[in-house]
Amino acid sequence: MLQTDNQAGTVFATNGTAVTDAYTSDNLGRVQGSIEFNSSFEPVFYLINTNQAFCVSIVQNAPTFGYFAPQSAGPFTAETIKSTSLIDGTSAPAVGADRDLSGFLSFDGISVVGGTQDQSTASENSTVAETGSYVLTATGGTDGSGTMTLSTPTGFTGYFFIVSPTKVVMITTTPADTNPVLIIIGH
Repeated sequence: MLQTDNQAGTVFATNGTAVTDAYTSDNLGRVQGSIEFNSSFEPVFYLINTNQAFCVSIVQNAPTFGYFAPQSAGPFTAETIKSTSLIDGTSAPAVGADRDLSGFLSFDGISVVGGTQDQSTASENSTVAETGSYVLTATGGTDGSGTMTLSTPTGFTGYFFIVSPTKVVMITTTPADTNPVLIIIGH
């Protein structure tokens, strides 16, 4: 499992090195284990189908949930996600201080990203035109990972994984952002 985590503005990543650990399963489709990654993450996976699972954590005071689906086959390049318009939005903000956004992004297949977002925060609602760049990391050709940096609005950074040519998931990694969010891009 490759993982990137943003804990109140401090980003931890496996940097292309897969983390593995022992798991146990039962006859009800539950698979449970512990992933030692900066801190203990103890997910319980509920198998839905071949290569699909729903995940919840059992870490006290830090519940998480998610959906696991198969990643398309690589190799991955910037061209993999070339698109004139992919919808995007946050995945269920947990607290009022989290940014809640929706809009669309365009990827040029080289390194430029642009789009428009409607954003809601605890203090305001706004529509922002976004421009910036994206690049695959050193291992990105193999695992689909990359980084995004926006020049408008300034200071935004994110770490993403390409799931397929029409789907990307990204966690915000903006320095000192104590309210990171997960962004789903595509369909």
